[in-house]
Amino acid sequence: MNAKKSATTIKQVSKNTRGCKPWISVEIIALIKDKDHCFKPWKRSSYNKVELRKNYNKLRNQVNSQILISKQNYYRSKFGNSVHDIKETWKTIHEAIGRKPKMSIDDLVDKSFSDIELNTVVNNFDTELLEEVESITHTCPQKLFQTVANPPVNHERKYKME
Repeated sequence: MNAKKSATTIKQVSKNTRGCKPWISVEIIALIKDKDHCFKPWKRSSYNKVELRKNYNKLRNQVNSQILISKQNYYRSKFGNSVHDIKETWKTIHEAIGRKPKMSIDDLVDKSFSDIELNTVVNNFDTELLEEVESITHTCPQKLFQTVANPPVNHERKYKME
């Protein structure tokens, strides 16, 4: 018995959540299961294929129409709830066309840096920036910095009249 336990592994199977969309209801899932149950006999059968195919096609079309109606109702209500919130409206638009939401800057920083690295970067930023600016100012001619700081002003306006 111990040899069998040591030779076998236990694999945990998770429930399929691939098709979990907010507009897919329990009724639609039941229709999908019915459709799937009609598909197998149709493909395996060597007789009565025409009748089995008609049943399958009828259920398939019913599932597709129910999904379409449910999806339309879902987005109508979602847009209706976000009439005065433009940010939520755009989130809904991006969701409807299949764009993935952008990661916020806070999430990006948290993902990219650990707490210790982030503190080091923040604490050293001002000194590193100052060192970089000083190194650039020593390599550039002085006239350039005077021009940038005090650009020449041209008060003359030239109009071309024909």
